[in-house]
Amino acid sequence: MQAENFLEAIRSIVPKDYGKPGDYRDGEGFLVCGNCHTRKETLFNIPKMGDRPAEVIIVPCACECANAAWEVKYSGFLAQQRKSYIEQLRREGMMDHVYDWNSFERDDGRNPDALLVCVQYVEKWNKMLEDNVGLLLYGSVGTGKTFFAGCIANALTEKLVSVGATSLPKLIGRLQTYPEERMRLLSMLEQYDFLILDDLGAERDTSFAAEQTYLVIDTRYRVRKPLIITTNMSLEELHTPQTTAQERIYDRVLEMCPIKVKLAGESKRKAMGTHKESDALRSLWWDKNEV
Repeated sequence: MQAENFLEAIRSIVPKDYGKPGDYRDGEGFLVCGNCHTRKETLFNIPKMGDRPAEVIIVPCACECANAAWEVKYSGFLAQQRKSYIEQLRREGMMDHVYDWNSFERDDGRNPDALLVCVQYVEKWNKMLEDNVGLLLYGSVGTGKTFFAGCIANALTEKLVSVGATSLPKLIGRLQTYPEERMRLLSMLEQYDFLILDDLGAERDTSFAAEQTYLVIDTRYRVRKPLIITTNMSLEELHTPQTTAQERIYDRVLEMCPIKVKLAGESKRKAMGTHKESDALRSLWWDKNEV
């Protein structure tokens, strides 16, 4: 581009009238915003081109209040984009919607030590990912294992981490489908930064189920990405497998999940059922002792 054409191109994109009522010129001749009293013009250096000497021209620039308005508008746009991306991550990752509503704020305080570990896991996520540190949540039925797994899933999703969450028995059932679907599911398990496998030990006691369970867990092991596993089994049961197939699975689980958290207490589902029964009877004006 010739020097004259370059200058014309620069001048063509400079607005002809960017002043507003209340603006004024300072002592050096620059236009100043009448609102924030910062300059709306600055110098632009045009280098020497061919026979044409270097030149300095005055061009418009954003004053402080214009910059602030742009930041507010852009931050709102970014917030909306972030929200849309989080919703997309949830749609793609929450294969079982039981996890969707869980959040640390809804915790009932029955397992404060477990809550602290799970919150710290989220806060130290980058280190957990780097070191491939998984989490084992174990305990009897209804003590909150799935709840805490869902809390971590949602908290990490808010950090824009891709999370997959499903029950292991359901996943194994889906792996019995067509070969193309099977390969798609295994590929998804590799891609998630974080994976939740709920209910280890609840799958059917068959050679196929054992083979698929090992395959799923080994898929994560090979890509060196962390996961949460929940189980109703005790640590003693995990350390004393009854079959060779179980030994392969449990050894891999214990290796991948060095953080082991026991959930204790009365079953939440049983307690909720008792309260629901009481409320239902009360609503009918029945005395349970008379039923």
